[in-house]
Amino acid sequence: MIFWGFAVILAMLFADFKMPELRDQTEFYCSLLPAAKLASTHQYQAMYDLVSMTQQTVESFASHPRTFGYPPLCALMLTPLATMQPAIGLLAWQGLSLLTMAYCVFLIGRAASRINAASGESADSGWYALTFFPTLLGLWSGNGDIIFGILPLTVGYYFAMAKKFLLAGVIFAFCLLKPAYLLPAFVTAFALLAHKRPRCMAGLLIGSGLVIGANELISSAAFGAWTNAVKPSFQLSFAVESARSLQEYVANLPQAILLMLPVDKQGSLLSLVLLLVGGLIFLALYQILQMARSLKEEFEITPLAFVTGLYLIPLVVPGVNYSDLTVMLLAGLVIASLEWRQHSDWRLKTTVRVTAIVINAFGLLVIFQPKYAYPLILGAILIVYFRRIVEAVHLAASEHGGVEQVLEYDEFSG
Repeated sequence: MIFWGFAVILAMLFADFKMPELRDQTEFYCSLLPAAKLASTHQYQAMYDLVSMTQQTVESFASHPRTFGYPPLCALMLTPLATMQPAIGLLAWQGLSLLTMAYCVFLIGRAASRINAASGESADSGWYALTFFPTLLGLWSGNGDIIFGILPLTVGYYFAMAKKFLLAGVIFAFCLLKPAYLLPAFVTAFALLAHKRPRCMAGLLIGSGLVIGANELISSAAFGAWTNAVKPSFQLSFAVESARSLQEYVANLPQAILLMLPVDKQGSLLSLVLLLVGGLIFLALYQILQMARSLKEEFEITPLAFVTGLYLIPLVVPGVNYSDLTVMLLAGLVIASLEWRQHSDWRLKTTVRVTAIVINAFGLLVIFQPKYAYPLILGAILIVYFRRIVEAVHLAASEHGGVEQVLEYDEFSG
């Protein structure tokens, strides 16, 4: 695994400096770097205008200009990269993303060790993370998902496991920088609220106000432009037929179902899709509510609630594409980091491993045989494994449930 990790790093170095045709298509070149340059001159609103971004991408030799996909606060964080040579800036951002991922792996393992329930598998998790295709794609393209999405999710989870619920909620709120990743934060806060620990939900609300306020303070007009820009990506139906040609990049069940129909026929299925989405969310929250009322300790509730929220993302959140599935890595890391009771250990760990294999296989189809990369098949398989996660939550909430049925741990050491 160490050899594979170094091979990945060397491959990124080679692509950054010796393969300009690939480098110029990265999200860093086409979106993040131009946004950093505009932000450095306080032109925040221009980041969400394709013409302005095209002018900036021409200067950085990017081949596929696009508008900035994150709020103004993220662009402000990127401004130090504006002064670097483009290739050096890409390498620095990739390196920072890689270090951030390593830190997230460490925090998840540390959270398990705080309750003396750490699994021996967590030691190699950092290297295994580099075998997950969405992670590799995100690192190579230099997108901001790891730093703006994965990091606040992981840090919030760590503090929730440490019983610092208000701080966990505030940090969870920074997932607003990557709204598609907000669902696990909400589900975890909901579970703790049902367990009569309202501080996490309060922190989430307070933190959301802080994040929104910070973006408004930077540029109210730019923040409004960003919210208008992201709304179409969360719509269930596609406005133009050409979007169907991008179906292999879609990795969410609601849009996958609608993409099977012509655009003018999608409205007939819209109500059924909304019913499916609502049903999945209700099922998850109902089982989590029962679990939260049954178990005694918060750190018994948090991991399963968090993982349930992660599995909900590709099933109910429109706009999720293949690279966004990097967030599913956290489900594998959380499950692998903990020592579960014998009958649950194999079932849970097999579930997350097979999920990773399925997502990787879909990625191979996207790369080599995109015409066969049907997102509906991916969504259908993920529903099966979502059901297994929900069954684990149900087991914890059952009459004979509790920690004796789910998690192997010694006395809390936090």
